[in-house]
Amino acid sequence: MATFYLILLISFISLEIFVDLPSVQELQNPKSNLATVIYSSDMKTLGKYYAENRVSVKYYELDKDLVNALIATEDARFWRTL
Repeated sequence: MATFYLILLISFISLEIFVDLPSVQELQNPKSNLATVIYSSDMKTLGKYYAENRVSVKYYELDKDLVNALIATEDARFWRTL
């Protein structure tokens, strides 16, 4: 059975199934779209540096109307399937 998996792996590699995998350098240095925030020693914000001003939020911090609007635009049948 191990021989079968080895042959399957070699076949995948030869067919370039794994071409879209990230390089080691991309894994070691991931890009983040979140803003970098600089704090003082007393935890006051000194500045923000960003290409796109994004921040991470928890689900419970999102407005309920926003969540419902996203669900309505993506799949109007969502609430009927629950």
